[in-house]
Amino acid sequence: MKALSVPNIVMSAVCVTITLYELAAWLRTRDKRQDLAFIALAFGGALYNFACAGEYGVSLPAESVPWLRMQAATLNLTALAFAWYFFERTGRIGRRALTRIALVLSLFALTQILPLGSLDWIASRPSVLDIALPFGIRFSYLEVDAGPLTLAAYSFGFGLLVYLWWIALGYRASGSRREARPLLGMLAIVSLAYANDFAVGEGYYSFIYTVEYAWLVIVVLVGQQHSREIMDAALAKRALQESERRLIASLQEKDLLLKEVHHRVKNNLQIVSSLLFLQSRRVEDTRFRELLQDCRNQVTSMALIHEDLYRSKDLLSVDFGAYAHTLVSRLLGLYRGEGGVSLSFEAESLRIGIDQAIPLGLILNELCTNALKYAFPPERIGDPPTIVVTLRRSGPGRIALVFSDNGIGVPKDFDPAQAASFGMKIVHKLADQLGAELCTGSGAGPGARFELEFPASDPGGDSAAGAA
Repeated sequence: MKALSVPNIVMSAVCVTITLYELAAWLRTRDKRQDLAFIALAFGGALYNFACAGEYGVSLPAESVPWLRMQAATLNLTALAFAWYFFERTGRIGRRALTRIALVLSLFALTQILPLGSLDWIASRPSVLDIALPFGIRFSYLEVDAGPLTLAAYSFGFGLLVYLWWIALGYRASGSRREARPLLGMLAIVSLAYANDFAVGEGYYSFIYTVEYAWLVIVVLVGQQHSREIMDAALAKRALQESERRLIASLQEKDLLLKEVHHRVKNNLQIVSSLLFLQSRRVEDTRFRELLQDCRNQVTSMALIHEDLYRSKDLLSVDFGAYAHTLVSRLLGLYRGEGGVSLSFEAESLRIGIDQAIPLGLILNELCTNALKYAFPPERIGDPPTIVVTLRRSGPGRIALVFSDNGIGVPKDFDPAQAASFGMKIVHKLADQLGAELCTGSGAGPGARFELEFPASDPGGDSAAGAA
């Protein structure tokens, strides 16, 4: 091996190392085809430098022909990878144009592989370039003259270089100045290197060939840019993970605080309920005692919601079906006499936001309390007293609550808004607050019927029915 071949062996090894590194990185992500184009470009540079090392190590011009063929073939394929890289980076090369470029360059590469004799390289016409550099450095390039097919490939390569300049300048003019800067730098390096090699080959001045160095510089610069992008992406991913961890920790802390709020509100409401109970025991007037019990029931209906929220994983909504069953069952336990009032409960599992659950719970509390107190007087005769509660979806984004009993019923002209009962006025006001349609009257049989239909809102405020 001659000393002239050593730099090219080193450059080939550098290109191979970058190729393997980029290939390993691409196999982990497989997200950018421009990275795959660069891998092809880096591998082409490695093969070209290897071919140059072989050519510079020969002793006779005729011995350089196989290496010159390898140089020309790999140079055509490297130019194809270069055009592919521009296609992926700029998006300004049409797919059909890239296909035509690939077809022409592949054919030129094929002509270097097939034994076409003097059409590629004229072995009978040796070309010896004696190079004299400063500090007394002298060496010779031992080559042969290029044939017509190789000259045609050189001409096409020059045209391709001009075309890529046009693409890069148009890309820059379109507003992508920052993105076009490295592409223009790559083209400047390649253009200067080819201009130098042409001038050296024609004998205009004495200097080394620089095309192989140009490809190395391009591969190193782009590889460095890709490494920086990979590092930036890794740092961004790490920062995102840290931000996500902090956000999750903050949400868990807020959930804990919200649970504590619901727990304390529930405890405070229970204290209020206990105070009302103790006060009612000191009151001898039956009417006042009933009023205090009604207040206590209202407080308890709200306390049950906060208890449900405290025990639930969802801190913004309650399963109103389960809540309603608990509330009505508790009221039946308070007012049930000897015969007792039976409960028929049919409810879908609907999650309702706290802003609707509290007024709806108060409405249900008032309807149930009113029925237990007035719907079944001692003189009533007929079927066993029964309360029926139905909770269902009545349409997209709407919920219906139906409360009925088989008691003595209400007058035909009954209007909750005009009722003398304070409880019925509460029902009317809370129905307005919910934006609900309240229908009252008697059902198909004896007794009273109250139907409340309202738009359901999720905890975020959008209209939607709860999930079953």
